Amino acid sequence: EGQMDGTVALSLPSQKEAILDLMIADLRESAAQIAAIAGGVRAAGTSAAGRELEELCEAMCRTLEFFEISDMTRVVHAAGKASGSLQDRSACANEILVRVVGVTLLLTELAEALETRRVKSWPTRTLEERLTLLASGSELGDPAASSHGGDPWTVLRLDGVVGEDHGSIATAVPTLSADVPQIACVPDAGAVADVHEKDGAPRGERPATEKSGAGEQTIRVEVSRLETLLSLVGQLVLNKNRISALGRKLRNSDASVPLVAEVVAASGELDRLTSELQMGVMRTRMQPLAKLFDRYPRVIRDIARATSKDIELVIAGKETEVDKSVLELLADPLVHMIRNSADHGIESTQARIAAGKPAAGTISVSAHHQGSHVRVEVTDDGKGIDPAVIGRKAVEKGLVSADELSTMTTDQIIQFIFAPGFSTAEKVTDLSGRGVGMDVVRTNVNKMGGTINVTSTVGKGSCVEILIPLTVAIMPAMVVGVAGDHYCIPLQTITEIVRPGENGSHSIGGQAVLRLRNEVLPLIELRGALNRGTATTDSDGKFAVIVNTGSHKAGLVVDRLVGQQEIVIRPLDDEYTQGGPFSGATIRDEGDVSLILDVNQLMRRCQNKVTERAVA
Repeated sequence: EGQMDGTVALSLPSQKEAILDLMIADLRESAAQIAAIAGGVRAAGTSAAGRELEELCEAMCRTLEFFEISDMTRVVHAAGKASGSLQDRSACANEILVRVVGVTLLLTELAEALETRRVKSWPTRTLEERLTLLASGSELGDPAASSHGGDPWTVLRLDGVVGEDHGSIATAVPTLSADVPQIACVPDAGAVADVHEKDGAPRGERPATEKSGAGEQTIRVEVSRLETLLSLVGQLVLNKNRISALGRKLRNSDASVPLVAEVVAASGELDRLTSELQMGVMRTRMQPLAKLFDRYPRVIRDIARATSKDIELVIAGKETEVDKSVLELLADPLVHMIRNSADHGIESTQARIAAGKPAAGTISVSAHHQGSHVRVEVTDDGKGIDPAVIGRKAVEKGLVSADELSTMTTDQIIQFIFAPGFSTAEKVTDLSGRGVGMDVVRTNVNKMGGTINVTSTVGKGSCVEILIPLTVAIMPAMVVGVAGDHYCIPLQTITEIVRPGENGSHSIGGQAVLRLRNEVLPLIELRGALNRGTATTDSDGKFAVIVNTGSHKAGLVVDRLVGQQEIVIRPLDDEYTQGGPFSGATIRDEGDVSLILDVNQLMRRCQNKVTERAVA
């Protein structure tokens, strides 16, 4: 439904509606930050400003993709590409910067429209084309950038984006001066001093053949090229596995010993070089978590203002690097976790003082490497999660009966916070009450092949831990045999492998369990769980793969162990994976296709079956 002002109603899924206000605040503040950098380029120099503007525009594109606004996403992407070219060229610097500021003015108006749940659009094709030409190195010689004092509204009018009667809020950003291109050519003070002392050249002049300091240490590469390179490395890993398997077959054959030794040596060298190449490609895609963590102080300030609470945010480990795809999937879960800690966890100032706590609540966000994984923790010193409240809400919503609730442990009760539609909020607000927060968290963490665990002490606080792999493309796995098929279990979920017969398997309420040291773990017979034949009670010759998802621990009973391999994950169509116990497929070293088990989903399905049997 359109209006006379060129806006249409905003329509978003419920999951996105939950964090809409935060995304609008991010849009507005990012636009102001881009405008300030572009307008203040005289102080920073175009080279440094260009790199920073390009990164900010890329982050802005992700925000606009959240709102599903394709035209503005393309314009901001073009603005980022043009800004990135500032470090290579100076002749078009003013033309680029004035249009970048103009784009931020449009984004500011867009944010105002989004607050009323409407989307505003403009005819931006000409602006996008001019930015694209500037990014490609075309010298437009646009009079708008030089003969109008760098006024962004004038440029927007000349590009046909806004009308002649459009109001101006250009005073909100610095006005660009016409001599910005000259500023781009001035080296930094330290470099000028070095030249002056070395060859006596006048200040500000340097021989054309001399380079300023060290050469450029970074280059810009399109993400699509990295994706292609990673895909090729994945294929190389598969073929490396194939060569290793052929070497093992040759070693068991009647071939001559020298030939076998040469093949095995070559296979080992290929294995080493492929692993190094794989790590090198992974590092090119690594990005620091600071890109996410640096947003959260503003999020906390907004929530503290909305809830009238005093909240301090402590951030640690933001220099920790993860794969770009993991970084993008981690954005929404972390926002939800911080919102929950601030809204549900941290008490009001009066309540904290009455409880003998400091008036200001503390939320800590930390990250660190743990082997081939990254552990991210969100901790607060609030009131904690009360199992009694969670249990009562779960009964009210029909998630569990009162009798079943009485037999559940505290950890099992806390898991209800991940149920779709579950919320303990008494009323629906902009921050909570919709029941989509922690459900989104678990869904996104599962997409990354990670695990999530919640621990809480009533009156002292809560801690949410996420353990995610550094990359979601290649990972180590244990290949197991079930009936006549092979399946892959992600190695990060496996704690140990035992023989159930030697450790004593029993049955409690019809559920097979394994007594392992001081623990009693449920046993999941994969033959029955995967419909690969009738599950047998005979455990002779079988293995129990002990898996831990953070919140649950169980033993997966398999017929045989094939061995550990590095696998390349290939996604399956949604109609096969929706609700199923598989997260993808891979090609093993023998050339056969094997399915990758989704341990979280498998354990959840088996737990539901046990509950259904108990109710029956």
